[in-house]
Amino acid sequence: MKSNHRISLKYIFFCIILLGTFFPLSNVSAQEETPADIVFIASLTGGEAVQGLVQVTGTINVAGFQSYELYFSSTAATSGAAFLIQRSSQPVIEGIIGEWDTSILTDGDYNLYLLVTTDDAPVEIFVDGLRVRNYSSIETSTPTPTVLSPTGTPAIVETPIESITQEVVPSPTPFPENPASVQPNMLRQAIIKGAITGLAVFALFGLYLFATRPK
Repeated sequence: MKSNHRISLKYIFFCIILLGTFFPLSNVSAQEETPADIVFIASLTGGEAVQGLVQVTGTINVAGFQSYELYFSSTAATSGAAFLIQRSSQPVIEGIIGEWDTSILTDGDYNLYLLVTTDDAPVEIFVDGLRVRNYSSIETSTPTPTVLSPTGTPAIVETPIESITQEVVPSPTPFPENPASVQPNMLRQAIIKGAITGLAVFALFGLYLFATRPK
């Protein structure tokens, strides 16, 4: 009887440990499967200049997600009409939300509008002032800062222009005269000196022969 009692106690103890380890793990896995509410557009910022086919990328990951719609509208339009770019019932995790073909539009300023429908309240994301510049020059991406003068009125900000320094080409330096070079006048003087020296040697040799001849 005592042995059976010990076996039953061990069995109950083992079941308690097993249940205690199972339920915490199941709770952790359930928490990990619950998505965080994240909706954002990563590839575009307000005031940015765009051209051609624009890939709108980001993340749409919310609890109770049903679908999303991506629209664009012109800032110059008074009616407030928006045009559909993409509609999908699939969430997006760091991927392409839609592709916006701006080549068929007139150059100007446009807004993007992302509407995410969920089981609860809808989620809205706006990107305003996108500058479509397919057929006109692109201005600077950052606005020029306004500097106030001491009187409080806007002062004129002058952009410094780098001066163009003209490259000075150094004049060629003449080479020094070669001391071993022979000029024409020097050659004539050497010939004359050599001739005179030769005549003097012949004259001295003739005098020597004349003085030593037998009498």
